[in-house]
Amino acid sequence: MIWQEGYDKYRAERDPKKMGAENMRAIATNLQLDMGKYDADLKACATQVAKDESQMRKVGISGTPGFFINGRYLRGAQPLTRFKQVIDEELKKANDRIGKGEATAANYYKKFVAEKGKKSL
Repeated sequence: MIWQEGYDKYRAERDPKKMGAENMRAIATNLQLDMGKYDADLKACATQVAKDESQMRKVGISGTPGFFINGRYLRGAQPLTRFKQVIDEELKKANDRIGKGEATAANYYKKFVAEKGKKSL
């Protein structure tokens, strides 16, 4: 119901009020939800979102969508060709290091991606 009365109507009418807290609360009330639980859940959700946003800012993420490929961040909607390019570059780096004996396929990610990511935090 929240989806139909909120998002679908927002999408059809492009009225941001349809996705607003006041409309969501009205829909929940009409559904006869436990409003005490609704309020508690909404508060918990807002707290979690704020925590997630804080963690994302620490690694330079300011919005969605966002993607990491071996620690490389791609911001925003990207064409398939951009994903392919980055994946191919990362595969080449991995294969070069494995070929030189610097890593194995089993430990490459941990050794060159995860450890690098820990250092950047």
